[in-house]
Amino acid sequence: MKFITKVEKTSKLFKTGIGAYFLTWVVSWTLILSHTVPTAVFTYLPNSPKVGETVTFNATASYDIKGYIAKYRWTFVFSNNTLESPQTETPDPILTHTFKTQDNYTVFLEVIDNDGLWSSPRAAVVEVKNITG
Repeated sequence: MKFITKVEKTSKLFKTGIGAYFLTWVVSWTLILSHTVPTAVFTYLPNSPKVGETVTFNATASYDIKGYIAKYRWTFVFSNNTLESPQTETPDPILTHTFKTQDNYTVFLEVIDNDGLWSSPRAAVVEVKNITG
């Protein structure tokens, strides 16, 4: 039992003294030198758009911890999983789009940072209704 007790205890060297400083240094430099992917975030207005109405997509809340967002890639997909239009890639975080038909569109945003790293896609379903309903 004494052997197990000693193995479970944290070494004093890593709690205090030079070991604690070394461990902190290793963890800090690992975080600084590692690549972190950016995060895509967006909103849109109006919340219940109608066919032919201009919808503003705003991705200014997207971020990159170690740099900046260089590009925003938008993809608009019909409910049957076909592309509504070609992907749009822009350096501007704000995009306007007009939907031409009634459908539940899935809108994807991916952001690319200054290191060329891509975010995971962020998606939202936009229900576009006819002008009358």
